[in-house]
Amino acid sequence: MKKKLLFRIRIFVNISFNIVVILTGMLICAGIFFYVRDLLRSNLYTRLHDLTYSVSKVIDGDSFEMITSKDDPLSRELYGKIQIRLQELQKNSTRIFYIYTLRLDAKGTPVFSVIHDDDKGFMGYFNEPLLDFPKQAIPLFSNAGVEVKKDFYTDQYGTWVSGFASIVNSQNKVVGVVGVDVAADDVISNEMKVLIIIGLITLVTILLVTFLSLKFSKMITKPLIQIEDEMKQIRKFELADPTPVKTIFIELLSMENTVKNTIQALRSFKRYVPAELVQQIVTTEREAVLSGEKTEATFLFTDIAGFTSITETVTIELLVQKLGLYFKGMISTIHSCKGTVDKYIGDAVMAFWGAPNPVANHHYHACEAALKCLDFLKEFNDALEKEGFPRLDTRFGIHAGNAIIGNMGYIDRLNYTAIGDSVNTASRLEGLNKHYRTSILISESVYDNVKEHFVARLLDRIIVKGKTTSIAIYELIDFRERADLDSVVTYAEQYTAAMNLYYSREWKEAERILRHILPAKPEDIQLKRMINLCTTLRKDPPEDEWNGVIQFKFK
Repeated sequence: MKKKLLFRIRIFVNISFNIVVILTGMLICAGIFFYVRDLLRSNLYTRLHDLTYSVSKVIDGDSFEMITSKDDPLSRELYGKIQIRLQELQKNSTRIFYIYTLRLDAKGTPVFSVIHDDDKGFMGYFNEPLLDFPKQAIPLFSNAGVEVKKDFYTDQYGTWVSGFASIVNSQNKVVGVVGVDVAADDVISNEMKVLIIIGLITLVTILLVTFLSLKFSKMITKPLIQIEDEMKQIRKFELADPTPVKTIFIELLSMENTVKNTIQALRSFKRYVPAELVQQIVTTEREAVLSGEKTEATFLFTDIAGFTSITETVTIELLVQKLGLYFKGMISTIHSCKGTVDKYIGDAVMAFWGAPNPVANHHYHACEAALKCLDFLKEFNDALEKEGFPRLDTRFGIHAGNAIIGNMGYIDRLNYTAIGDSVNTASRLEGLNKHYRTSILISESVYDNVKEHFVARLLDRIIVKGKTTSIAIYELIDFRERADLDSVVTYAEQYTAAMNLYYSREWKEAERILRHILPAKPEDIQLKRMINLCTTLRKDPPEDEWNGVIQFKFK
């Protein structure tokens, strides 16, 4: 395929404008020059016509007809009289260079007769033929008239133009032709002066117009370049307010307004769908289509405890206002931890890590987001309580695994989301916080990848509703780097060790460890529950197939 030529607007406008100006200037210059030249020459031809006619009338046709030879006394006398008259005419006109008369010889060839200056001799002598006599003037030997040869000719003496007129006798019979050569140098000189003047005017005009074209083109290209830069920012998904375009052109203002509206639309679009997805669509310049891809990712669900009861105690306006602040803090925290917010489900939030763009250590960033959201909620709820608004205590469920992530729905109405068992499991873990009286529950698929960075304790081995295989679940407590090693970390490690003994049917040792750490967390409901379970199982051991897994029948 032939490569298409591309130009920058600034260069194209300047070059094309200058080309048009230069060509137009040259055409105007040529037009004016040829018009003035034709005018000057037409004036010369008219004057030569009249001059030649006047000269022909001065010549006595009867005497001219009687000149047959320069040797004949009568012919010589008549020749001299006519020559003197021609010389007077030449002297009295500064334009006439040469005057000569012609007649036809026996063969019908124009030959010289009386010449105003025989000494010059360069035109010819008596009865010598004039070889370059113009054909259009031949009829003058038979029909009286005047003819001007409009072609200039140049020799070593200058540039000339010739006129011819019939010489008639007293009976109005044509007896010869007079030729008058006049100088055309001044016409040529005037033509050159006109050409130089027009050329200078054209050059100045071109320079002036070129300067103006640069100014005017800048008035067009500068706003266009600014708009282009704003479009590039949009492609990078940088949606800051554009700098107003300074221009007098309505079309450019319209383009700028369109860019501004596009930015506003993308900002709004960004609020409805994951920002990363919008950025990917914009930057890759690919249209969203029905699609899905199996992706390993980490999924997070949140929910506000007792939200239904809260809605019954406050006004709708106040609730919407506080929820707006709540979601702002939660979503900005998730985004700061590289998460993609999929959707709001009432007061709940679904987010994931690993799509639409890959995220390294996605297990870590999901846990990081949950703990930082708790940090935000501590300050946020303290502020709510001071205002008399109920606390928005939030529960989190985190699970990692494979899911289908992509554009779901149908071609005219797509929703970028994730579906699969991993998504459902994360949702179930969030709901189980209510049963375990915890805030953050994570699955073993998450814990195994983050245990070096976070403090967590094994809570149970469970089978969530709708599943047949069991998983271990952990309560996420804190970042390991900021936790108290002597209390929180030790407590979590000992509790987890006791749970492992519990599943190994070593209930006595498990109970011992649990009772040992009870003074550190006397309010821990799960700790008390496990002590009671160990006591019960130790006194009344279950069957051999017992594995300690709890199967939940509710979400």
